[in-house]
Amino acid sequence: MNRSNGRKVDQIRFDIEYRTQFTFIVNDETLNCVLKGIANDSVNIVGILMTKSGENNNFVRLVPGTTESQNKRDLKVVRESLESTNVKFKEETILAILNT
Repeated sequence: MNRSNGRKVDQIRFDIEYRTQFTFIVNDETLNCVLKGIANDSVNIVGILMTKSGENNNFVRLVPGTTESQNKRDLKVVRESLESTNVKFKEETILAILNT
């Protein structure tokens, strides 16, 4: 149903891709180690959200890759960086909206 009330409506065009997001909670020192491990293997981070908790920890959501792609190597490097620092993490599939 068109809810434009007789006005001209432009369609918004965009692309949707599935990406993998890593979610974890770490202190500042561990976060530094995780990010250094990712950077040392030349993996980009296309999205990151960090929130400081009351216990002086960081709640982190991290999406590796570039705006163009995310590949198996990107995911492997992030997994290995998190596992090498004994960080418990969750992987989730998210939607990335591109070309808005």
